[in-house]
Amino acid sequence: MNKLSATVVGLGQIGQGYDYDSKDNSVILTHSTALSLHRGFKLIAGVDSDPAQRERFERKFSKPAYSVLEELRQYHNPDIISLAIPTEMHFSIFNDALTLQPIGIVCEKPLARSIEEARLMINDVEALNCAVTVNYLRRFNPALGKLKEMMDASEFGVIYKGTVWYTKGIRENGSHFIDLFIYLLGEVQNVRILKTGRKWDNYDPEPDLLIRFGETDICMLAGREERYSLGQFELIGTDGVVRYEDGEPIKIRYAQDDPVYGGYRNLGEQIEIENPGERNIWFTYDNLAEHLEKGAVLKSTLETATNTLKIVEEIISRLEGK
Repeated sequence: MNKLSATVVGLGQIGQGYDYDSKDNSVILTHSTALSLHRGFKLIAGVDSDPAQRERFERKFSKPAYSVLEELRQYHNPDIISLAIPTEMHFSIFNDALTLQPIGIVCEKPLARSIEEARLMINDVEALNCAVTVNYLRRFNPALGKLKEMMDASEFGVIYKGTVWYTKGIRENGSHFIDLFIYLLGEVQNVRILKTGRKWDNYDPEPDLLIRFGETDICMLAGREERYSLGQFELIGTDGVVRYEDGEPIKIRYAQDDPVYGGYRNLGEQIEIENPGERNIWFTYDNLAEHLEKGAVLKSTLETATNTLKIVEEIISRLEGK
């Protein structure tokens, strides 16, 4: 596959910041680093309104950075445009990006400020030969892909209950787990608000929820981001238990007959699935490259992200009494 030229719009934390000073190429936490190292892409430029961020980008990647896409257009015609910008800018910059006729767009989540904007984005791209993927990054993690295969094969029996701990709001981080469990367990059947909670940063609600995904009840509980981040879940099946924590191996224990007490069953020895969470964004680009080169299915799309946004919007609307 010939390398596809790529531009990152938005050079903040997820754009270039999280791994800016890292010397370890196995730790890939940003769009810019992923594109600069991936076999399928060639990072050619950055875009940001902040002169300091542009200067940092040029210093590290030895590529030019521009203040707006219109300026970029004078010098480059990138194949891939990655949008690492605040959600309120997604709709307008997405449409600006489409005028450059890229063959692929990677958009950060949440997809848009509203379902109306998301649906317009779907309509705007329909007539174009442009693949769009949304960075709900856990969908791309091969460890969670392996877990999905095991669940689909009923290795843990019937998954009937689970718990999730999340922090930093239902829009920002809670939506990641809603999206993931739609992927793993099935569509949302109903939502019950257990506790309204507070708002992260006076903006993003942190409710406790009981959500039924397919045939599985998942209790989502909000922690306090200012104390420490939480991103973990436990799934309880009739034949085993799964425990996941961001950045840690996935832990699995299968049910077995108790070797001492006849007629009882307990959980056996723990096994683990390696979880390369420090490379999640790399796998997003891996999936996009495989899609463009071989027609592989995109694991997160405008449609799946819009579905997740719809659930989150409905929860927030109920919290606000609308």
